[in-house]
Amino acid sequence: MQLAQLKGTIKGLFLAFGLAGLASCGSGDDATDAGGSCGGADESGICLQVSLIEPVNLDDQFTSDVDVNAVADCDPIAPGLQPEPFTEHFADITFSATLISGNPVAASFVQVTAMTVTFTQNTTDPVVGPAILQLTTPIDVVIPVGTSVTQNLSLMNFQRKNDYTPAFGFDIFTAGPFDLSGAPAFLSYNVRYFFSGEDEFGNNVDATAATEVIIGAYNNCA
Repeated sequence: MQLAQLKGTIKGLFLAFGLAGLASCGSGDDATDAGGSCGGADESGICLQVSLIEPVNLDDQFTSDVDVNAVADCDPIAPGLQPEPFTEHFADITFSATLISGNPVAASFVQVTAMTVTFTQNTTDPVVGPAILQLTTPIDVVIPVGTSVTQNLSLMNFQRKNDYTPAFGFDIFTAGPFDLSGAPAFLSYNVRYFFSGEDEFGNNVDATAATEVIIGAYNNCA
């Protein structure tokens, strides 16, 4: 089966989901410890949540297929190089900030200033893939209380893509432990986001959410 066909088979098997509401908005630090949303709600009176994560490609089209192999020349017969489109993978992430009932005095907005992205391979994969570096980066997302905001943020950047293939000294595109019946491996990972920031008055807020992706050597040549 060609890689393009494999892509069509795998694409869409994993839909993005937000892990918003894992804990009650009123539970404050307990919600954070549980890995849910509304972290810091007891202090801020505001529930910060992530309602949706949609992995997207270069054209802002929804896809959980993450390509980690850049094809140098899509058409070796034609003159000149025609490289495969290859960028870091992004996600459209929807935040909401809600005033908690019974809190008459609260800030008018929250500002998310940092995100940490962690990859964990799913145990259902038939082979063990490489570990992927956890990364914390600064961001700037302002959410007025009572509204939702969608922001395009990094999911898997070039650094992690470039580290993925040779991580254990093997080549997933030839012989090696990542091959499945002679074909390149497509491995599934849970991607967990942890967002942190402050409200208008400097009270800490945070939220956690996750999605799933399939990482492999996709053929995105036109």
